[in-house]
Amino acid sequence: MQGKWRSNFHDARSRSNAPFDKLKLRRVRRARSSSEPIGISVPIATYGRDDLLIERTLPNLLNQTFQNFELLVVHDGPSKNLRDRILGMRDSRISYYEVARPRYPRDPVQRWMVAGYRARNLGLLRATKPWVYWISDDDVVLSNAFEVLCQEISTDRSIELLYGDYLAWVGGRYIRKTEGETNVAFPITGIPALAIRRDLSFIGWSGWSYRKSWNRPSDLDMLVRLHAAGVRMRYLPRILAASPPVGNTGLTGSAAHLTMARYQAQRRECNEF
Repeated sequence: MQGKWRSNFHDARSRSNAPFDKLKLRRVRRARSSSEPIGISVPIATYGRDDLLIERTLPNLLNQTFQNFELLVVHDGPSKNLRDRILGMRDSRISYYEVARPRYPRDPVQRWMVAGYRARNLGLLRATKPWVYWISDDDVVLSNAFEVLCQEISTDRSIELLYGDYLAWVGGRYIRKTEGETNVAFPITGIPALAIRRDLSFIGWSGWSYRKSWNRPSDLDMLVRLHAAGVRMRYLPRILAASPPVGNTGLTGSAAHLTMARYQAQRRECNEF
């Protein structure tokens, strides 16, 4: 009964926010300048993937054909090792931050649904470019992705959220994720092929999306609230990124997270024995 009450409470909370979000959206639209230069901020929430981040994700992003961007690495907790490695790269396009790690749910799937929400919100707060491109610390972005997005944005300045396709590792091969393949009522693909205006930051990442009756990850939950506010969304039928399998699991998303959680639990049991 307590779980059902929580779901109803959080569902109602999201619905009650919609009118205020619509009002905020009208205000930020009036404050925009049609002559602002197009630039992209890339907040990257990370935890426990230092090698992957340093050796694959960051070099891939730094190789973009469009160069007016910044990378904001936010570690979900203190990490002197990662801080030193980031600073050692000596690249002015990369900033490093840390945030206090929240108390996540014990259930591995529920934890995956909201993991990094506080780090992502801090990255959004520190962003300085007009646009934000969301990516996870294990995703890969095509080298011309930012250029393709900015060309589309410069053609139509009314766009507020622009999304394309990405490749996800499913069943031992890459599957193209296209418009409308998520479990929401409107067409969208989602992370990691999505750019959004920074002035929409009043709708951030939620740490309690898993408690709602629809039980969805925080990225989809954010997109639902953006859609409810009336954000102008545009689909670009181009592949922008890829989501490779996590570690040696051969899986992505919640399935990979659950597999790794079980493996870690088994290792702890063996060590205790």
